[in-house]
Amino acid sequence: MMNSLPKLREMTLLHLVRRGRDGYPDALAVRDASTSLTYGALWDRASRAAGGLRRAGINHGDAVMMMLDNSAEAFVAFVALSFLGAIPVPTNPTFRGALLEHLVTETGCVAAIVSSERAADLRAAGAGQIATIISRESDPADQALAASGEDLISWSSVLDAEPIEPIEVGPWDVLAIICTSGTTGLSKGVLTTHAQAISMCRHLSFFQDTTSLSQEDVHLVVAPLFHAFGIFAGLVAPLLTGASAYVVAAFRPSMFWEEVRKSGATMACLVGPMTDFILAQPASDADADNSLASVYILPRTPSAADFEKRFNVQSASGFGSSEAGTTMLNVESADVDRGIVGRPRMGLQARLVDEHDFDVEQGEVGELIVRDDDPWVMTPGYVGRPEATVELYRNGWMHTGDLMRVDDAGLFHFVDRAKDSIRRRGENISSFELELQASDHPGIAECAAVGVGHPADQEVLLVVRRTQGVGVSETEIVEFLIGRVPHFCVPRYVHFVEDFPRTPTGKIRKRDLRELGDVAWDREVAGIVVRR
Repeated sequence: MMNSLPKLREMTLLHLVRRGRDGYPDALAVRDASTSLTYGALWDRASRAAGGLRRAGINHGDAVMMMLDNSAEAFVAFVALSFLGAIPVPTNPTFRGALLEHLVTETGCVAAIVSSERAADLRAAGAGQIATIISRESDPADQALAASGEDLISWSSVLDAEPIEPIEVGPWDVLAIICTSGTTGLSKGVLTTHAQAISMCRHLSFFQDTTSLSQEDVHLVVAPLFHAFGIFAGLVAPLLTGASAYVVAAFRPSMFWEEVRKSGATMACLVGPMTDFILAQPASDADADNSLASVYILPRTPSAADFEKRFNVQSASGFGSSEAGTTMLNVESADVDRGIVGRPRMGLQARLVDEHDFDVEQGEVGELIVRDDDPWVMTPGYVGRPEATVELYRNGWMHTGDLMRVDDAGLFHFVDRAKDSIRRRGENISSFELELQASDHPGIAECAAVGVGHPADQEVLLVVRRTQGVGVSETEIVEFLIGRVPHFCVPRYVHFVEDFPRTPTGKIRKRDLRELGDVAWDREVAGIVVRR
């Protein structure tokens, strides 16, 4: 049984898989509805796949786009690339056109592993740059497509190769390139080291013994594997303790508990809104009768306490970014004020500073900047963007862009993203806090606040997705907010949408909303005056 953390110099994916092969080869490592691999079988299959990928022309240091749906085999491909010293670039398999072309160029991918029905999109986006396309067949029709494409190499032929001995790597070597969400600009490629990825998992697996994993645990993976949260928290974290992962093809709220019962899952990582979708399912007398003991929610939602109570589970949460990894941990009560993200994780130095990097006073809002006691556990930078990397590490500290404050108990509260704050009449408005207040209206299912007009003196635009079956007008929303927020925070503009433009990870792409200010309802035109 192995339930201790690796030493810093051993924090590589190769070490974790090798440790499983040597220490408990017959224990389950990863499975899905059709595939089940022990630690020994994972090593063997990944070693063969690495041999096939090398035969296909993929070498050490090559960036390889992975456009695959959730499956155990997708993790085999990820491990195989790491065995070669190649660099996986997990990518949303629904991307196409200009966005896909941007990511191919931004990350410098020279090869790709895709399902064959997406090969044409990738071929068009990566013309002249993607030299090798590996087709991951999923059904006979896909196999026929793969056979007809001269530049496609089938995954089955990749597996039909002699195994190779993996290339030895260090914790400082790049394990993957993770694409940022692009909420305020085009996505960038974040270089993620082995130490950084495993450090993220370490903090998830050992929450001060609150939600610790052991070899007997089964980790349910429902987050998409093109997201760092899915691939690292979902699949790498169980390797730390010799636990196993069960990969669900796609998250379906109505099937969540069926997947838990079928897999025997004891732990799950959920993106915050998933808990709301699961809670929205019809209640059952059997809700609390399940094998799930703990959930990790990122970010924690106000419904976390209800989730714990209804389903008899323990929850914890964290806060971080692709660049910094996990910065905050929250293992305290789920019934906390909205905005609390917890305390700095062990080994992290955290400060709140003003625009000149001077510390702000206790209780004041400042940007979170961080650095770690250990090397290589935060990103070394962005792919091909040295200026952005220098700006990220200004004055020797990583600048997260997260505005926070610390209360008297030492708990950090998220206030806003630095680029999402709104400047109006000399006042700084937190879009996050305004959205929280607006979301209390039963007619508002989701909303986003942005500043429109000149950056030095903006007006507030609130974009709203209405609750189905509940009618609400622009006037009602403004009147609801008057008295709940300071006068200068009350939106001048309100606009309704059926849904929001979103990033690959489901975040609202706020930069696309600002143009709606020209067509939005205007309270000043409607004659509504907001007084101090």
